[in-house]
Amino acid sequence: MISSIFPRLMELLGTSYGVHIRHEASWCLSILASENPIVVQSMLQQGIVPTLLQQLSDKCKVLSGQAVWMLGNIAGEGCECRNVVIQSGALPLLGNILANTADMEMVKNVYWTLANLIRGSPKVSLEIVKDILPAIVHAICSYEDEELLIDTCWSLVSIIEDGIKEKHEALLKAPVIPRLIKLSL
Repeated sequence: MISSIFPRLMELLGTSYGVHIRHEASWCLSILASENPIVVQSMLQQGIVPTLLQQLSDKCKVLSGQAVWMLGNIAGEGCECRNVVIQSGALPLLGNILANTADMEMVKNVYWTLANLIRGSPKVSLEIVKDILPAIVHAICSYEDEELLIDTCWSLVSIIEDGIKEKHEALLKAPVIPRLIKLSL
């Protein structure tokens, strides 16, 4: 029953509608996605990720922020969902947001989404780690926000916990160890 309204809600996300309608449709989809993994699977089957990727570049920060949050929720539903988001090209778009925003709430949401994109088992590939690691290191070394630091530190744990030597080496080459020591004191 619920999945029958997805096409209409996704239609309402389209650029032919005003910001208010698009935001409400996005909010509704976000709430539905956070309720049940079966709902998320249905959304994926109906093409929600490409729609959200388009929304990431929207000039309206409320809409792009909602897309970031929803992609994080989808990625957090498990490795299959995470992989769909990664394979759809979300990482460069999220990186673009980080490079072009000073809005701390948006920055925190992007880092939370990145954390969800590298959690889970099986672990993400070394290539994905190499794409995400510079942003994580930057966050740990540059920000003081506790919530953001928690998410990014857990991201580092996700990177190294599978014991793959190349991931450990990539982390050791990053200038993050002194900052982690300072944070632990």
